[in-house]
Amino acid sequence: MKTPRFRDQFPIIAIGCLSALGLIDNWQLTNIPMLLVSILGFVTVALYYKQHHLVSLLVKIWMIAQIPYIEFETSGTWENGMFFSQTWTIWHTSQFFNLHFGLNLGSLTLEFNPIPLLYLGVYHSLRASSLVGHLVHINPGLKRPNKLGKVFPMEGAVIDFVKMGDKSRWLVIELEKDLVYANKSFQHVLALPRDSKHFKEDKRQLAMLLLVPSKLAIENLPVTKKSYLFVDYAGTKFTKKQ
Repeated sequence: MKTPRFRDQFPIIAIGCLSALGLIDNWQLTNIPMLLVSILGFVTVALYYKQHHLVSLLVKIWMIAQIPYIEFETSGTWENGMFFSQTWTIWHTSQFFNLHFGLNLGSLTLEFNPIPLLYLGVYHSLRASSLVGHLVHINPGLKRPNKLGKVFPMEGAVIDFVKMGDKSRWLVIELEKDLVYANKSFQHVLALPRDSKHFKEDKRQLAMLLLVPSKLAIENLPVTKKSYLFVDYAGTKFTKKQ
């Protein structure tokens, strides 16, 4: 397995660090749900380096589990006239960072922590980086003739992803053989699924392809779509390199 670059590993490293901070914050292990979410974070990190297909789902569960905050309070007066109040935290799994907003319904407090929603960018980047190193098979993918011409089938490998100005994350594919279009050769293309935000492993999906001009440095690609050439859509299927 090719070792991912630090930039690609950063999202999963962040999950591991936040889970560790959550475990330290819960060092007495009195909050079982928080402990389980911390363990889930560690399991997700381990599976990421094994390229397990469940990583994306586990990251989503890890984020969503931290959003609710539920607390129950009971109060009353003892027979001797002394007032008492006791609070039980039913659900609080925030991994270190938390900011609560919500409602107080008598003895029940229902709140939510918006901080995990800020991790969505991390989630999308993780989905894209998880396919780096995968092989890709590209076919016409359309019932009508493809405007790219008789270039199919094409084979290649995902070597990177680029985040455009509109926040979309395009996979950078290096082709085994140059694609020739309009008397110009293209060694790289960018791909983005047409009907969803992410590509899925071992699933055929229609993708928008952008041809990367040879004059562009592949290590520092522009983040504007107008820098590339769009001709047509194509069918794609990503598989793990054996």
